[in-house]
Amino acid sequence: YKWEEIILIVKKKKICLYFAGVINGEITFSIQDLELLINETSTIVVGSTEPRLPVRVNVTSKHDDILSFNPTFFDTNSSPPWNLVVRGLSPGHDIVSLTADGQQIDVIGLNIDFVGLNLIGFVLYSVFNCGLYWIPSVEAEYFEKNPKGLNPVQLNDIVFSVHAACVTLFTLSQFLIYERGGQTLSLVARILMVVFAVIIIVSFILPFVKVMGWLNFLYICSYIKLAITLIKYIPQAVMNYKRKSTIGWSIGNVLLDFTGGMLNDWASIFGDPTKFGLGLFSVLFDIFFMTQHYILYRQVRLDEKKSSQRNVVERLPSIVKLSPELIVEEKNGSTSPLLLLP
Repeated sequence: YKWEEIILIVKKKKICLYFAGVINGEITFSIQDLELLINETSTIVVGSTEPRLPVRVNVTSKHDDILSFNPTFFDTNSSPPWNLVVRGLSPGHDIVSLTADGQQIDVIGLNIDFVGLNLIGFVLYSVFNCGLYWIPSVEAEYFEKNPKGLNPVQLNDIVFSVHAACVTLFTLSQFLIYERGGQTLSLVARILMVVFAVIIIVSFILPFVKVMGWLNFLYICSYIKLAITLIKYIPQAVMNYKRKSTIGWSIGNVLLDFTGGMLNDWASIFGDPTKFGLGLFSVLFDIFFMTQHYILYRQVRLDEKKSSQRNVVERLPSIVKLSPELIVEEKNGSTSPLLLLP
């Protein structure tokens, strides 16, 4: 047979197309085996284990003359499942791949223990600031114990603590949306949170039974905030050490925190143990993280920069073959007809 005659015979036969069932646990196909005639189409349901894809995913193949797809991409604005129409164009061996536009959004480099403890700390700091600034009886109790002192809480302290609590809550919510690399709260973090919760509940009850005043309750909140400030950075520092990288954790946040700490109002800081501890330890840890980012793991950070286009799924071989009389397969980068005798 001449090549043209073989092609003519082939176009009367069926194409068997194979799809993998799962790719990276994110993309699923409704079928694995599909038989198509040349120029015949079939609809395949494409699902995802995620409610939305993190980035736009393109459907491509190595050879444009063997298969065609409609649509050619899945957008992040649409929800699964999607219908993928496949058309057989010609026999051969092809590689179907799903690739992403841009970088995948994730929080893998951010430690969830750090964010969780940070949220509790800023909420307690907000309680302390608002109580001492806006509740007259608490302010009077403070001046009774410090007759020559000044109220250590100013309006900018309230704005800072409330804003920080809201932003940290938003950051923590991203662990529910984006890829987090299997991160969960560690056992140590859970134990600490339970201990803090018990202390706060007991301390909140004591003023009602006249065991202590509300100012002492606010001080207890501030001491817990101080304790959290002492330990909250440790999980992130250990995580950076294990990964030998600071990729995924914002150095910009560290620089802003360091600048804000250095520009703090040191005139009233010694009358507020929370403010003093917050300023001192935050600055020290900021210096440590800058050392990790710019000195210890600088080369790793440069070598591991994410490319603008990242595969979110593995390449998938889709085998296209003909009837038993003829198989056309790819060998060494070229496609050649193989005639099988009965």
